[in-house]
Amino acid sequence: MTSPTDSIHIGEEASWVKINSDMTGYYVVHYADDGWDVMVKLLRENHTALSYKDRTHLIHNAFQLVTAGHLPLDKALDLIGYLQLEKQTVPLLEGLGYLEAFYHIIEKRDEPILTKDLGKYILQFFRTVIDQQTWSDSGTVSERRLRSEVLSLACHLEYPPCVELANQHFKDWLRSNGTLNLPTDVAETVFSVGAQHDHGWTSLLNTYKISLSEAQKEKILSALTSSRNKDKLQRLLAMGLEGNVIRSQDLSSLVLMIARNPKGHHLAWNFVKKNWDTLVK
Repeated sequence: MTSPTDSIHIGEEASWVKINSDMTGYYVVHYADDGWDVMVKLLRENHTALSYKDRTHLIHNAFQLVTAGHLPLDKALDLIGYLQLEKQTVPLLEGLGYLEAFYHIIEKRDEPILTKDLGKYILQFFRTVIDQQTWSDSGTVSERRLRSEVLSLACHLEYPPCVELANQHFKDWLRSNGTLNLPTDVAETVFSVGAQHDHGWTSLLNTYKISLSEAQKEKILSALTSSRNKDKLQRLLAMGLEGNVIRSQDLSSLVLMIARNPKGHHLAWNFVKKNWDTLVK
């Protein structure tokens, strides 16, 4: 459109029109009536009929409309049912991001059966993509981001091949006394898997204390806060408040990291309430 009002001629053979081709405009499009069903059908039968930008935009729009209460969640889940066929990293990342967000919401509701079923559902779509990943830093920026995201989620969902490889990398790192340079894209995932064991968690904490690399310290702290042991999480909060091992300026990040952990979000909230006056000072 080049003016406040405009018209476009559509031939009689067209049964529907895709609005905002290639995400040209910064707005969300809602396809009323059976419009979303048409898009679901098209993506399942011939997803490349739409550009990867359009496919990304559809996923984004659908979940934004779910969040705003304008579209049922099952419609959005139907839409991303085609992702098993997707080869482009951008729409894969978009779908993965929303599924991961919903997974973590369900995970914090403390409903283990539902959480487990949703985890299986996610792995169903991304198992092929997960299995294709190399534990390296190769590829384009979007390919590297996809690798980091899918391997992190796969290990969090305890997908056996992912956990086994991460554990092996962590053991190699331990044997090197922390001198082995892990690939940047997977280092945090490797540390997080290693942190689930007592020896691994303690080793990471010791490395955190002596490390001079801010990037490494941030990855290690994230891994330490991923522990499912509440006593360990409580210990980290205490160290953060003390300000010696974990600097005071990193305390807000520490609280946020622990709050993201389904085993730690109540701990983080109680910690903030209990120490509010100290935190303000």
